[in-house]
Amino acid sequence: MYLFKESQRNIIENTLDLMFYSNNLKIGQAVLPQEIVRSRMQLLNASIIFYAFDKLKYLKQDSKIHNSTNFMISCLYNAITEYYSDSDLQFRIDYCLF
Repeated sequence: MYLFKESQRNIIENTLDLMFYSNNLKIGQAVLPQEIVRSRMQLLNASIIFYAFDKLKYLKQDSKIHNSTNFMISCLYNAITEYYSDSDLQFRIDYCLF
C-alpha cells in the first residue's frame, strides 16, 4: 500500500474491505458469491490496482457516478480479469501468435 497516495490508499482499503466481507457482490447484472470474489482477489497485486486507476483516467469528465464505492468495486474486480486478458493479448500481438 505504500506505493499509493494516501487518498488512493483510503479508496483501496474501503473497496477491498467491502469486496472481502460482502456475502455477494453485484457487478453489472451478475451477482457473484463471496467465494468467487475472494478467489479472484487472490490474483490482485499493485500492478492491477495501478491498472484500475489508470483506466479511471479515461472516463469522460461528464460521467455520472452515483455510488462511488460500488463503482470502484466494479472497476477493481473487472481490472483483475482485464489485466491478465490485456497482458496476454498484448503478448500475442507483440510476438505475432495469432
